[in-house]
Amino acid sequence: MGIYEMYSDIISASMLFRGFSAEEIEKTLEEAETEVLSLKKNESISLPEQLKHLYLVLSGKFVVIQDSGMNASLAHLLGPGKCFGVAFCAEGHSCNHSLRATEKSEVLRISFEGFLAVRSTREKALRNLLGITSENLRLMAEKVNHTQSRSVRTKISLYLRDQMEFKGADSFVVDLSRKDAADYLNITYPAMLRELSSMQKEGVIQIDGNRITVLNRDALIEGGADYSIL
Repeated sequence: MGIYEMYSDIISASMLFRGFSAEEIEKTLEEAETEVLSLKKNESISLPEQLKHLYLVLSGKFVVIQDSGMNASLAHLLGPGKCFGVAFCAEGHSCNHSLRATEKSEVLRISFEGFLAVRSTREKALRNLLGITSENLRLMAEKVNHTQSRSVRTKISLYLRDQMEFKGADSFVVDLSRKDAADYLNITYPAMLRELSSMQKEGVIQIDGNRITVLNRDALIEGGADYSIL
């Protein structure tokens, strides 16, 4: 069984292959030197400095880790159907990132040149790459919005507010672990635990494992009301 037959639902629904027919996807995958990489929880993919492949998540979740040379920070989370590597492949910028699986996961490695090699789908491919770039810029702006304040309470409030709005419910499962969330927000793990505990004691939120229930929406929104660039 080929890669497309095994993962057709995820691949077809991804932004990378949006608008492609099943036949066009299969032809592109044949041209693009694809390989499925399977990772256990906490295993990482160390990416080369000159990236020549796209990485499409097929199952599980990956966190994108950015290494600045001085320290490493969590950039964002990738779930099934999400793609990494477009800007680095297209522009030739040095890639200082790695991908770490937060659970048992699979990712499809696709040659960037091979993805664009099929003449009949090149226009669709370029449009989709532009769409992914736009989404990545939105995620970057969202992280800036979450981390610009010096206040730990404000950072957490903004993050939980956006999670609540994105998932459309006052009770939701946070996709990141506590440690990864602290890394993403550029705060220490103990500081995050202390603030979450305070917010729970004050009746703003209720914590049950990875599930957060917002009990006081007004207090949560007020906690991040002064910081928004989006």
